[in-house]
Amino acid sequence: MSEAMFERILNELKEIKAEQQEMKVQQQEMKAQQQEIRAEQQEMRAEQQEMRAQQQEMRAQQQEMRAEQLDMRAEQREFKQALFETLETVKRIETAQQVFEQKTNKRINTLESGMDLLNRRQFKLEVELEMLKSR
Repeated sequence: MSEAMFERILNELKEIKAEQQEMKVQQQEMKAQQQEIRAEQQEMRAEQQEMRAQQQEMRAQQQEMRAEQLDMRAEQREFKQALFETLETVKRIETAQQVFEQKTNKRINTLESGMDLLNRRQFKLEVELEMLKSR
């Protein structure tokens, strides 16, 4: 082999070695990028898990709110029923009061008439007694 051929082979080997080095660097860079991608995937999975947990929590809160809403509606119905019953009781009391007042007024009127009559009789008796005394 000639020295030129030997030199050429040596240059080609150096080029191959340089290309190999470059490929190794690229391979290292690719491995680093792969690791970054894997780390990002892990972060995304963690975020996804967190979002799922938040979603579950929100669903639970939504269920609680629905239950509270149903309780409030039931309480509202009970309150309306109690209010209605109270109004009915007030109406009955008012009616009973009116009836009582009417009866009481009638009795008072009757008693006043009776007292008026008794007062007139008593006055007549006193007048007669005075007349009898003066004779």
